Amino acid sequence: MKIKDSGEQIDVRYAQRFPDRAVWLRRATPAERVRLFPGPKEGYARCVAICRHLPSHQPQPFFCRSGDVQDLPEEVAGQIYVHALIGYFEGDILECSVTEVRAANT
Repeated sequence: MKIKDSGEQIDVRYAQRFPDRAVWLRRATPAERVRLFPGPKEGYARCVAICRHLPSHQPQPFFCRSGDVQDLPEEVAGQIYVHALIGYFEGDILECSVTEVRAANT
């Protein structure tokens, strides 16, 4: 069964709505969960970090204790994106907690 990937459509609409934002976070779509993650991780939501300047808004996967990541500030989204990318190159998927990220941003 092929799962339709609506992630790119979501990111195109987001990029149009927020033209000055370079990086954002969101929960992974069902297709991205299958394609980008080895499986679920108990206690974590499967999320992705998106960079506007990459082709097709290439998502970087990460696990987060909360799936409520879409409203985090762009500076925090950028930090998560960089760490998710580093994890990707090291063969791992970033794990983070929104409360810790918010505390680090204050």
